[in-house]
Amino acid sequence: MFGKLRKQFKPRYSALFYQWLEKILFLFSFDYYHCVSLYTLNTLRTLFGVEDSKLRLIYNGVDTDFRNPQEIKELTSLQWREKYGWEDRFLMLYYGHSGKSKGIDYLIQALPKILSTSPDSVFVFNLIPCKRDQEIKQKILKIAKKI
Repeated sequence: MFGKLRKQFKPRYSALFYQWLEKILFLFSFDYYHCVSLYTLNTLRTLFGVEDSKLRLIYNGVDTDFRNPQEIKELTSLQWREKYGWEDRFLMLYYGHSGKSKGIDYLIQALPKILSTSPDSVFVFNLIPCKRDQEIKQKILKIAKKI
């Protein structure tokens, strides 16, 4: 419902509109609130006063039905490491969109510090396309050039 409504409003009004909708939504009494992140759970607790007994933290699962598992098994992690010459290196993967709520800006700021203490580390960024992905790619490239 909210996705369809968002298209009808200009971006500058959408944030206020969504805040208003959230406040209206939480006026209703629910038996349980399913939270997909600790941030959401704490927001419901502190900003909306939802009782702890009604809050349930259940992280989103990974749906593997959409892909062919046989294709994934063809290239094992070891083969992947060998392909790029990373057999003995510590790998860190960021997978997701580059929205501010995901903390990728902090990760990028921390890269020089992390790499100075662990120079054999490798960061792999797999960014899902969104509004900020080009901006984030530029930040990563800028830091990579400095290092």
